[in-house]
Amino acid sequence: MRIDRHDAGVLRLDGTALIATPSGERLVATLVVGDLVYTEDARGLRVAAPILRVRRVGVPTSHRVVVVALADGRRVRVSAEHPLASDGVIGNVAVGGQLDGSLVIDRQLVAPTGGATWDILPAGDTGHYWANGVRLGSTLR
Repeated sequence: MRIDRHDAGVLRLDGTALIATPSGERLVATLVVGDLVYTEDARGLRVAAPILRVRRVGVPTSHRVVVVALADGRRVRVSAEHPLASDGVIGNVAVGGQLDGSLVIDRQLVAPTGGATWDILPAGDTGHYWANGVRLGSTLR
């Protein structure tokens, strides 16, 4: 996948992403520094931690996010260069491959909702969090 020069660095979640928190899923666009979200600790356990950073970035109309659909019903909309919790970036995930323990059944490019993308950085060892049930890394490390 090719990323236009002016799109480089816009490596975040679509504003419709639901982030796992101890009080239930919340839209990424509603989260603020200090809110508790689920993250992964160094032992691989899911733990609650406060958000250290939240970033919203306006994107040009040409920017696209990748919509990845998994066999278990999860879907995530995220910029192609967004880091996975494992090695790599979401843009390298292909139909027929695996993501977060499930088979990738569809992959499309679409415009982000609301003309912006978002990311968060939870406190803790990894910076990982769950967006629409998919474990991702943060671009804000």
